[in-house]
Amino acid sequence: MGFIIFILAIFILQIIVIGTIIFVLKRRLDRQLIELAIQKFERLNAEDIGPEEKDLVVITAKKIEEGVRHRLIEVSFKKVHRALNLIAQEDRSTKGGIIIKMKNFSIDYSLAGRLRESGLMGKIFHG
Repeated sequence: MGFIIFILAIFILQIIVIGTIIFVLKRRLDRQLIELAIQKFERLNAEDIGPEEKDLVVITAKKIEEGVRHRLIEVSFKKVHRALNLIAQEDRSTKGGIIIKMKNFSIDYSLAGRLRESGLMGKIFHG
């Protein structure tokens, strides 16, 4: 009986360790995708944004972090020399990362977008 409890305890410990590793890796991937999207946004020309643009739509799987919000506002101000209205939306189907949208362009660095682009989306999430 003691041996079965020992094996069960080892099994539960392995599940906890695997879950923790997956959580940490997903957070790191999420941050990297957001950073890549912001870098791509920074490389846009002011002409790509357009003078009539007023809104910057940002879609993430969970509430956008304040540091990311401030950085996007700062980058957009540098591009168009005026404040844009940042509209933050939550969409769990993105699975992580970020989508930055304006009328003239969309930057999709969501996890779902990356998987869809690679052809793996249907194989992993059946979506």
